[in-house]
Amino acid sequence: MIRKLLGMVFPALKPSSSRRDELETLLADSSADRASFDAHEGTLLRNILGLRDLNASDVMIPRADIVSVGMSESFSEIIAQMTAANHSRLPVRRDTLDDIAGIIHIKDVFAHLHAGRAPDVSTLLRPALFVAPTIRLLDLLHEMRLRRRHLALVVDEFGGVDGLITIEDLVEEIVGEIEDEHGRGGPAEDHRQRRWHHSRRGPARGRGARDPDRTASLKTMTATRSIPSGALSAPSPDGCRDVARLCVIRPGCSSR
Repeated sequence: MIRKLLGMVFPALKPSSSRRDELETLLADSSADRASFDAHEGTLLRNILGLRDLNASDVMIPRADIVSVGMSESFSEIIAQMTAANHSRLPVRRDTLDDIAGIIHIKDVFAHLHAGRAPDVSTLLRPALFVAPTIRLLDLLHEMRLRRRHLALVVDEFGGVDGLITIEDLVEEIVGEIEDEHGRGGPAEDHRQRRWHHSRRGPARGRGARDPDRTASLKTMTATRSIPSGALSAPSPDGCRDVARLCVIRPGCSSR
């Protein structure tokens, strides 16, 4: 009660939830008043507020789409994979993706290429950052800045890798899709577009709405989204079991 009264006198002491509600109300009221905010300013502010409702699992690149290299691969093979993927950083695995040895950076690769050396891959590894799927994006952004990491691996309670998230993914949640000078297309862009996108990147469908995971099974979809089981049944003999396959065999189907 004391804190609430102080907040009435000193707005800076109001609970963060109150300040957030006030800002959301201001943004809603300003939609009809162009003088308050430009359209892009209002969008940025709404996206920043929306980060509180998003976790790493909402925007991560799913495990099936992670590009990685193996410790046993030669230096030339790693260069070839980084070139094909068009990524500046790649996870380095030991036996499986659940056993990550570290991260390899293209700057370290270039340094040895310039010197004409083929180093042991283990000497190029940088420590990997592991985070829980439930970490909030604001907390993750803060952690990545403190640790000076541009890439984090999302792991479950058993230590298995569920996905990967980059600093670019977090920035795009605020400003929208970022295109570099190479534009769209190519393996790297295909990889990024296969992410599980949050709904703010598509048509508005209400708070908390989001696109389904393309790797989700139809059984999971019908159970979690109150969809009649017959509505997603695949025509025989395809017998598809996940969302991606259903969209392939049914023309006009979308994962949205």
